[in-house]
Amino acid sequence: MRLPPLHGLDLDRTLHDAAGPVLLVITRPGCGACRAVKAALADVEPIEGLTAYEVDATDAPALVEELSLSHLPALWILVGGEPVTEVPASPAAPRLAHALQAAIAGP
Repeated sequence: MRLPPLHGLDLDRTLHDAAGPVLLVITRPGCGACRAVKAALADVEPIEGLTAYEVDATDAPALVEELSLSHLPALWILVGGEPVTEVPASPAAPRLAHALQAAIAGP
């Protein structure tokens, strides 16, 4: 799964204009757990209809506050710019793929 960077200034517009669900992978430079999850995501096949972005937490403090983030990395599914569900971050690609599929499928 590809994670293009999304910067703070483009964040709101991009999220609100998205045609379907968006996965935000919120990370911070120098975060070992963030690197591990990004490596696992690189091994996850793209999910049809899901757009994914990486957001640097230091570049988007309003997002960090809105989501009440207390740990990184944080993975969130948003629809229409609104947070829907947090996805458990795992450094294992199969677990991550399963968690993403479950989050997209809903309850």
